[in-house]
Amino acid sequence: MIGANLFQIRGRWIRATAAAATALALCAFADATPSPLTDELSATADAEDAVFASEAELQLLGSGRASYYADKFDGRRTASGEIFDQDEMTAAHRTLPMGSLVKVTCEKTGRSVTVRVNDRGPFTGSRVIDVSKAAARELGMLNAGLTDVTLELLPTA
Repeated sequence: MIGANLFQIRGRWIRATAAAATALALCAFADATPSPLTDELSATADAEDAVFASEAELQLLGSGRASYYADKFDGRRTASGEIFDQDEMTAAHRTLPMGSLVKVTCEKTGRSVTVRVNDRGPFTGSRVIDVSKAAARELGMLNAGLTDVTLELLPTA
């Protein structure tokens, strides 16, 4: 019997939480290069045993331009309700659920950071993520302000 927390995407059954994350990720990168993600979803009809066929493919969200928060936002409330701290490893994303962990890799420097989504945005141009100043420093993008990045969704406990 199929549980109420399962959804069918392209003929395959996946958990509701995974379905939401997949749908949001696909919407966020609709104009990005197609990923094999949509063809590789595989799960059983038993809600307790539903898993993705390949977690590595699930994690890749896509790539795009990243920016970082201006100093004026430090101390202001984020969309999640918490106070923004530019020294924490946080980020804004348009669609990922609050609390999602995202590995951001700078294509130019090869550096990576893990950030937690706690705000909505960016709302300018074709940017895919805004990171905190601490994350921007680790990525090596402080001087440039903008950089090309690859995003991967990390599993949360």
